[in-house]
Amino acid sequence: MQRLSGSMGNAGKVFRDGDTVVRPTGPHDEAVNALLEALAAAGFPAPVPIGETADRRRVFEWIE
Repeated sequence: MQRLSGSMGNAGKVFRDGDTVVRPTGPHDEAVNALLEALAAAGFPAPVPIGETADRRRVFEWIE
């Protein structure tokens, strides 16, 4: 796994794992997921959520 820099709220807690990104859950997850899914449906290359880990971290597809 590769730690990703950036994101003030999740600094040090976001990782790239192959073709996915794993990050902690947060209070705005439902709204963020809805936004990302709407962007992807409109053709924008947005990282849509694809699941959750056993320890309840969110998994997204990696976009180069």
